[in-house]
Amino acid sequence: MLDVREIFDRLSAITRDVLRHDFASLGVLGESLDRIDVYAQTTAGSAPQDGPVPFPRVQTETWQYRFVDDLTASPMDRDQPIVRDGGRSSIRVAVRLDERVLGALNFTSCEPIPYTSADLVVARRVADYIALALSHQRLADQHRRAAALRERAANLEVLDGLLATLTGVLDIREVFDRVSAIAQRVLPHDGLTLMEIIDDGAKIRMHASMGFGPLPTPYEYSPGRIRLLSQPNEYKVIADMREQPEYAASPALAAGMRALLVTSIRVEGRQYGGLTFYSKQPGRYTRDDALIAGRIADHVALALSHHRLAEQARRNEELRARAEKSDLIDEALASVLDTGDLQAAFDRVSNVVQKVLPHDALLLAVRLREGQRARVYAARTSSARPFPEIVDVPPRLVADPSWEFDLVDDLQASPDQQHLWTTQQGAQVRSRVTTRSLRIPALPCATIPRHAADRAPE
Repeated sequence: MLDVREIFDRLSAITRDVLRHDFASLGVLGESLDRIDVYAQTTAGSAPQDGPVPFPRVQTETWQYRFVDDLTASPMDRDQPIVRDGGRSSIRVAVRLDERVLGALNFTSCEPIPYTSADLVVARRVADYIALALSHQRLADQHRRAAALRERAANLEVLDGLLATLTGVLDIREVFDRVSAIAQRVLPHDGLTLMEIIDDGAKIRMHASMGFGPLPTPYEYSPGRIRLLSQPNEYKVIADMREQPEYAASPALAAGMRALLVTSIRVEGRQYGGLTFYSKQPGRYTRDDALIAGRIADHVALALSHHRLAEQARRNEELRARAEKSDLIDEALASVLDTGDLQAAFDRVSNVVQKVLPHDALLLAVRLREGQRARVYAARTSSARPFPEIVDVPPRLVADPSWEFDLVDDLQASPDQQHLWTTQQGAQVRSRVTTRSLRIPALPCATIPRHAADRAPE
């Protein structure tokens, strides 16, 4: 079936022998009959303008034809581009099918000679043929759309079957390349990213990507003026990022991507972020593609939900194990503190604590009244040199009487720690904790240093 637009010049040339005209155009009405858009026109002359229909709907539904003897004198026509090209008279007839008006066929002549009823007969005959051609063309378009929908439905079934293999995956980031490969069959793309909205939309955290080379993930960046998705099942299609100022600084644009389709992801009822498909071809994605993208996003959301449940279970297990370990320590410490003098008890405490918090030295000191120094009441160290009876209090603890704990990753690299006895003994890592739970009136200080070479990974 030929497209009317493809043969319109030829149709005009054939008609010109029986109906004089210099320009011809075909306008098609919208469903509500309140707007007419140019559907086809001859190559000669300027394009007629699309725009609203200047008549009431009832008048549009019943009109048959219109003669315009002098376009330059017609208020509705004198400003049209076709008049500037020399048009002087025209005849317009309705294109109708089954008593329904589809559009209007317009013939324009540069001769200031009015059209006659004989011209109307010819124009109507041509309009009848065009109405039949438009009807066939619309049926063909409907068949193509129906076939496309059937193919899309089949693709979605295949997609669901393939993505079902990802159901047991706990971390979608580990199999993101598989997600991309599966989606490629039904939604071709040059890049794919999984992002999370954080800080109430102030930042985006990219968790996984494909098509952007060895991009480190996760990483964070500001979305700038880019509007983020916030509603369930929401999507956004950008035909060409180069034409959108808000995407000027986008990493995807810098990577050569032009078109994008992003669909929202919700996890456990909360807006999580989006799954974004990129293409280097402008205009690659349409609204129809959003259905497929949404289906893929649903599977990704399910995997993210499973990952969160697994992470929560892992954290709960860690807390349970930590609580059990704390209980054991409390019991052990209670047993060793019940008997013996302070130093002997302190040695037993060190032995117990060593199993859960490895250390090279353990110190119990009470700050003196002047606050700058502390008296050592008990200590244990692997060094050949014993702790002195009086030690300096670290400056930052002197400045902050309300301190609860103090962590120093590298004593040797901290200027305010250089004068301390532990630093001079070669200690690299130290933590300080309060012992207020012992209800000692003076502020106590305990230090637990470890050598950096023996530090366990955090």
